[in-house]
Amino acid sequence: ALKFADVIIGAAMAEGDRSPCWVTEEMVMGMKPGSVIVDTVIDQGGCIATSQATTHSNPIYKAFDVTHYCVPNMPADVA
Repeated sequence: ALKFADVIIGAAMAEGDRSPCWVTEEMVMGMKPGSVIVDTVIDQGGCIATSQATTHSNPIYKAFDVTHYCVPNMPADVA
């Protein structure tokens, strides 16, 4: 189903533990070029295999032609 998605928002958390990884690298490789992933739990390890923590000043990168936004503590960006 991810191969049809334009945007994936990862928000899976495990209380008191690292976030479970629900999206594999192979799944990301199968997504449409230009798709977007937002991993909102990157500060707990992330829930998408291709997620890497970024910064507010340099928030995005591409992996397999999929744009990733993985900024820890995202609410601080709008506070």
